[in-house]
Amino acid sequence: MARDFYPTGQLTYGGSTQVQADNVSIDVGNSGKLEATLANPNGTPVVGMRSVTFTWDMKVDNNGPELLVVTAVQNAVTGDIGWKFPGGISLSANVLHTSAKLSQKLGDAWIVNCSATGSLTDATGI
Repeated sequence: MARDFYPTGQLTYGGSTQVQADNVSIDVGNSGKLEATLANPNGTPVVGMRSVTFTWDMKVDNNGPELLVVTAVQNAVTGDIGWKFPGGISLSANVLHTSAKLSQKLGDAWIVNCSATGSLTDATGI
């Protein structure tokens, strides 16, 4: 019996891999909804604003560069973020840093829960 192998991807920011990133989630949406009329109550699908939201956790090490995202949220910094899938597939987006939540439990690493929202600029291989 062959074993399945599930390779991992990498979160990138400004072209650099974010080594401390973990628990990444990418939500791509088009704000789709149904528009109905009195004559057609079943509705017609309508596409709205396209968006992408990246959320991830950053484990803070002794050097602490992960804390720069807190400043990025306070200063409403935009930047390029991406995700490299195995096999040459990747997503790139221009995003606004929208939140950074700092938390730590006794005995665990200090975590910055990060969120950024924007729009896709490239989807290679998809």
